[in-house]
Amino acid sequence: MRLFPPDPDQHLMAISQITADAFTNGGYVNDISNQYIGNCLYDWATSHLIWVGEYLVLHLGVWALGFSSSRCAGVGAVVSQETYTQEGAALNLGYDSGNNRTRQDYHGEFQPESTQFAV
Repeated sequence: MRLFPPDPDQHLMAISQITADAFTNGGYVNDISNQYIGNCLYDWATSHLIWVGEYLVLHLGVWALGFSSSRCAGVGAVVSQETYTQEGAALNLGYDSGNNRTRQDYHGEFQPESTQFAV
């Protein structure tokens, strides 16, 4: 497993696809790429990806939220391939236990016209 921040030139479509797979059954990849990940306040330096070989298995997205008096960030599009959502993924990373929730626990359906997730 390799963990590192994404590169916008290399990873935008992979991030969009794993997000689409988790929230829209694989649809709206271009909308997610253009509106939700790209062309917004997505923080490429702080977000992280986990790859197993050539497969993207986990994405943790961070968006910078601009306020005049402070810096703030929001976390979103936290998705993983089904194989890596179970406790075994945490154990394989060296933790004693894991508590991974699925998208159904926290998220609803992606709404491309508003680039928001409806709960």
